[in-house]
Amino acid sequence: MVPHLRVQRPRLRTDGIYFDAHTKLVKGLIEGRGMKEKDEDFYSACGKWSTYYRVFRFFSDGSMFVNITTQSPLEVRKAAAAVTPSRPASLRQRLKDACWGSFTLREEAEHGQSTLRIDARVLVSHDDYPRMKPAEMRYSLHLSRRPGGGATNAEAVLVGHSCVYDAATGDCKHFEIRKPEVSFIAFGASRATARHVWLSLAPLAEFDGGVKLSQLAADEAAARAKVMAEDDQRLER
Repeated sequence: MVPHLRVQRPRLRTDGIYFDAHTKLVKGLIEGRGMKEKDEDFYSACGKWSTYYRVFRFFSDGSMFVNITTQSPLEVRKAAAAVTPSRPASLRQRLKDACWGSFTLREEAEHGQSTLRIDARVLVSHDDYPRMKPAEMRYSLHLSRRPGGGATNAEAVLVGHSCVYDAATGDCKHFEIRKPEVSFIAFGASRATARHVWLSLAPLAEFDGGVKLSQLAADEAAARAKVMAEDDQRLER
């Protein structure tokens, strides 16, 4: 009975990183035409895709950190494995823009299904801006079990994301969560397995060092290019 319950109950993993992926199409500006970097024109009629990741790592002592980066989780994984709460400075040494935080766990049961709620608080500050007033980022994630299956310890859902600027005055902003899916990559996973997990969540698929857009993204880019071309024609008139 005990082994069965252990399989059914969700558990937070501390032997790797949880991450989510976000992609947005950055619209090019006409003023940027002709500006180049590494022989590539800044301006793109259909815009350029920008992907960033939010990486979480949790520790058994209740501490954690968050790193928002454009590096792939495969690159961040190695650096995150070397971070330890006993040496707080190791975080900025390995991941410059990451911030320490803390979390609490709460198990909730509804209709016979167990859900583990993770509430994390991260104080956001930056060494380059010592006079900046720190803000507190708050994240709420759920770990649950699939219907008829075991716990999804390698899959989470982001259910809450907010920023508290001043707790005394109640100055707080809640952010819309467009992509709630959060995946997990273990430190001990092979590169092939880690790559599969990464590309299954990332909106863009990478092949041979290039980037291949999904059909939906390609259609959106084509539609944006058409609109911008029509705008250019109106300006010329």
